[in-house]
Amino acid sequence: MEIVDHRNVANGVMARLKHFFGVFILLPFEFRLLNELMNHLPYNCQIVLKKQFLKLNRVDRVLISNDINLSFCHTSFYRMKFGSNKRYDIDPKFNHCGKYITIARAFCQYLDRKLEVKYIVVEGVFFCMEYRSVSDIDILMKNFTIEKFDVIDSNFTCPTLCTVASQNTVSP
Repeated sequence: MEIVDHRNVANGVMARLKHFFGVFILLPFEFRLLNELMNHLPYNCQIVLKKQFLKLNRVDRVLISNDINLSFCHTSFYRMKFGSNKRYDIDPKFNHCGKYITIARAFCQYLDRKLEVKYIVVEGVFFCMEYRSVSDIDILMKNFTIEKFDVIDSNFTCPTLCTVASQNTVSP
């Protein structure tokens, strides 16, 4: 199951043009990393994540960090409506999530360089992917391999977590 339609993936000039007009797009490495997450989640969680992504309409990226206080780069996802963030109005949500939870980690490798990617859920809604080694962020622009993938919060993979807010189980 793909997280978004492959037509929402763009590169180069097309990515810049779509971004200028406010079209929700993913870069090829983001598409690949998000699909890797989907492949490792339990089926009910995949359904919840897919439904959330259908409602997201804004991507914010920090792929080059000139900020000395920022120790990581990120791709964050939002639902904007009339100029304000309505991410928390998205249903279904992942239940039993704290304010900020790291649900998974991927370890990407290109030649002898490695980059850790963290997948973050905030208040039940998928929020971002954090790239933990700023100096190695260019790995994602190469033909990298995913050396290791861990779903790290065992509570997150619990089937009771992946239900709609009304406590009804999400069905396929």
